[in-house]
Amino acid sequence: WVYRNSFELKSAPYLGYISNYKGGGYTFSFMRNPKKTKIMLDELEEYGWVDPNTRGLFVEFTLYNANVNLFASVILLLEFMDTGGAISKTEVKVC
Repeated sequence: WVYRNSFELKSAPYLGYISNYKGGGYTFSFMRNPKKTKIMLDELEEYGWVDPNTRGLFVEFTLYNANVNLFASVILLLEFMDTGGAISKTEVKVC
């Protein structure tokens, strides 16, 4: 995997509970096909995409409700502590 900086990802810094994240990182984009996505996720696990050096894992997605014409932006963050524990943070913005 290749590291991409915040400029390439068009992302802003993010404040977690444990650390501040500059907006760059190693990314994985989900496919529209669930079977292909499952195969790719299995490959990420097999090759150690998340390892002891991982400090934060973000899952970001947008939902659309056509009935009320609203979007919801969702950020899920799992932060890994040096002690081996993890803390989760959820942020949902509706507009």
